[in-house]
Amino acid sequence: MLSQETSRFIRDLADNNDRDWFKAHEGRYKEHYKLAGEAFAETLAARLGESLGSSFVARNFRIFRDVRFSKDKTPYNPHLRIGFSRPDGPADQPFLMTGLQRDTLTVGVGRFGFEKATLERFRQLVAGDEGDELAALLSRLVDDGARLSEPDLKRVPAPYDKDHRHADLLKHKGLAVWRDFEGHELAYGEGGIANVAAQLLKLRPAYDWLWRLVV
Repeated sequence: MLSQETSRFIRDLADNNDRDWFKAHEGRYKEHYKLAGEAFAETLAARLGESLGSSFVARNFRIFRDVRFSKDKTPYNPHLRIGFSRPDGPADQPFLMTGLQRDTLTVGVGRFGFEKATLERFRQLVAGDEGDELAALLSRLVDDGARLSEPDLKRVPAPYDKDHRHADLLKHKGLAVWRDFEGHELAYGEGGIANVAAQLLKLRPAYDWLWRLVV
């Protein structure tokens, strides 16, 4: 499971993001990042399945960066990120997500970018009564410490009025809701599974609303 050693590896990698350092610390990577992260992800997927009544699969994102078309040539991602999805769900389903950055633990639900048909349905719902429901539940989550992803557009897309009551939501091409925690301690050990699951489930109202777009 995740531990202080996972955190130390991520922070050390952030300070020494080069292949020579990584090769010298490959044992730490395998034990405290790769294997620990995979065990955490698999166990958390099962816990989420129990809570949400559906099976989930976990995807641990690669630590190795594709630098072919990037100005940033650092070879590694100095973080641990995991996404959870339903194996029988549609391609445009929302995800549950968690990640360890250098100094923060983040959990979230949503989708970074909707496919064309889903985006159109999202806008139609937001422009109607369902938009009132979404705005209200997002407001409650923000009041409880969550944050929303930033809008993708500067202007409200046509044919919607620029002064629409949900103008800010209409500017989104995807939508995610996050909770951030200082440090990684919440995710450590066996108890970390229950802790992270509980924080993800606090965001369930947004997750359930986004499912309406694809069912």
